[in-house]
Amino acid sequence: MHIETIPVMIGGNRFFTENCYLASATDESACVIAIDPGDEPEAILGHLGSRSLAAIIITHGHEDHTGAIPRLIEHTGASLYAHEGDLEWLDEGVSKHVTTLSDGELLDLCDLKLLVMHTPGHSQGSICLYSSEDSILISGDTLFKGTCGRTDLPGGNPSSMHDTLALLSALPPETRVYPGHDAPTSIGGELDRGLAEY
Repeated sequence: MHIETIPVMIGGNRFFTENCYLASATDESACVIAIDPGDEPEAILGHLGSRSLAAIIITHGHEDHTGAIPRLIEHTGASLYAHEGDLEWLDEGVSKHVTTLSDGELLDLCDLKLLVMHTPGHSQGSICLYSSEDSILISGDTLFKGTCGRTDLPGGNPSSMHDTLALLSALPPETRVYPGHDAPTSIGGELDRGLAEY
């Protein structure tokens, strides 16, 4: 699995960014998935180049992870996937395009197999995407290096986050974690930092 990280500015602030990921089977694959496209569609399209964007997946519905969706769908015709628990965050023009995801569902897109893990806590419909074959977890705003996502925003729930972190703690320690903001980490690294106590 090949992952490209595109730091996308939030509100035009280059010091506050969101990680949009382009995922493909290899670095030469012509078929790509975008995960959490923030609000810089032209930058994302520039990274995409001549490759085909088959799908857009959002780990949760907060605006800093979804702003580029209308332009990307308009330009590429990509399918859109999200958990039904976060559809309320999406405007009507976007939500009408959504194929809803369920916990335990296995997505097979662009020769990638991604397990959908429902991981509420930061929002009701937060998900992580897990590739057991590549030992990769795309965690959205559920898990970061040294901390977890906020639970004090609308839709957040500390008890749900506690259960979610226990679930993620059971993944293999070598699992590489790509979060929605800041630098990558690993499950083992977070266990060493006291993951269950975040």
